[in-house]
Amino acid sequence: MEFTCAAQPGTGADDEADLVVTGSHFALVLGGAEEGCRHLGRWRTRALGGRLADELVRRPDAPLTALLDAALAGVREFHHRQLCLGGAPGAPSSVAVVRERDGLLDLLVRGGAAALVQFPDVTVNAVLAPADGGAPGGPAPEAAVGSLPVKDLSRVCLLGGGAHRMAEPYEAYWPYLFDRFATDGPGAVLTATPYRGAAAALGTPRP
Repeated sequence: MEFTCAAQPGTGADDEADLVVTGSHFALVLGGAEEGCRHLGRWRTRALGGRLADELVRRPDAPLTALLDAALAGVREFHHRQLCLGGAPGAPSSVAVVRERDGLLDLLVRGGAAALVQFPDVTVNAVLAPADGGAPGGPAPEAAVGSLPVKDLSRVCLLGGGAHRMAEPYEAYWPYLFDRFATDGPGAVLTATPYRGAAAALGTPRP
């Protein structure tokens, strides 16, 4: 898939900045950070984003839940080696991942993020995680996962927690949201968010 993306911290909240990472066959959006040690939410989000992207590149066929758990474990191990005694690092409060694999699109969503899938008839289905916050520094909370053939969809949009809260009240207009993202780019849409951090990625199948 081809991805366009944007992220912004929100007014006065750069330590809560959301993060978007894309690769040749994946995109991920991380948002916020649960309370944990003294490290800023920005550090924890970037640390997990880098490790999760590495897992997606090195293990392209592994289940997304296994990759997320491995990335979280890697962040905790690194954190422990730094001798931070202020508690376990809090995990980002929202995670959304899509990965293209053998003609399929794999999705994972946890926390307050969302994955919106648009089909050729313009209908939009939302993939949302169960309401389970999990414990700071613990295993990844329950996530929604699924797969569908790439040929059956027209576009997919990942929304971090802030972007999802901005879009959620306008569910009936989600097809219009896809058009705005495609025409103006995610950044133009996210500038209107009042929340502490917002990130989004739009994926379109390659011709």
